[in-house]
Order: sequence, then C-alpha cells, then structure tokens
Amino acid sequence: MMGRLEREQEQLFYEFQLDEVVPDDHLVREIVAVLDLSWVRAELSSYYSPLGRPSIDPVLMIRMLIVGYVFAIRSERLLCREVRVNLAYRWFCGKTRSQIIRRSRAPAMSASVTATSSAASSSGW
Repeated sequence: MMGRLEREQEQLFYEFQLDEVVPDDHLVREIVAVLDLSWVRAELSSYYSPLGRPSIDPVLMIRMLIVGYVFAIRSERLLCREVRVNLAYRWFCGKTRSQIIRRSRAPAMSASVTATSSAASSSGW
C-alpha cells in the first residue's frame, strides 16, 4: 500500500535566537568584531530633515552596503532579498527575525534612463 504524507498544521511560532544560528566562523562575525558605526548618526544628522517620512536608518544602510560589497551582491533588489532570507546577513544588519527589509521602489529617473537606453538601442547606439 502506498503511504501518504499527512499534512498537519505547521508550527505557528518558532523560538530561537538569531545569534545562535549564525556560525562562529562566519565572515559577518569577524566584521562585527572590528566595525564601529557609533559615530554615523551624529555625523549625518545635519543632512536629515525633521519633516516628512522617516528615512532608512543610515547604520542599516551602511551595514547592508557592506554585505553587498563583501559578498559581491551587485543588485539593490537582490541585496534586500538576501538580507531578508539570509539569517547571517539579517543578524549583521541588526534586524530581528520578524522585522522585514522592504525593497525600495525604483526612482523615477530610472524609467527615463530605461526609455533613453531603449531609444538609443533602436537607433543603433
């Protein structure tokens, strides 16, 4: 008789510490040991307006850019995806399991660049 996998309700909540799942020999642990970004917010505060929507945390942005550079992730969308799914990257960026890294919307300028590049390609450039 052929067996059948019985599908039960999956576990709703998982209990674990993100720090425990990142291996001790992972490169992000070595970077954290020497990286000090405590100065960033004070240094950049004059460039941020008190009005409007809150921006992305500059420390998070720098940490994500470091991940992208060190692990050769060249696309911003791919970088956001990797930080979302890779627990070591998420730990390095200081995000918890439940916090979501949203990918940014493409700037309006990219549409004009795409239109210009497609027009140039059709004209032989």
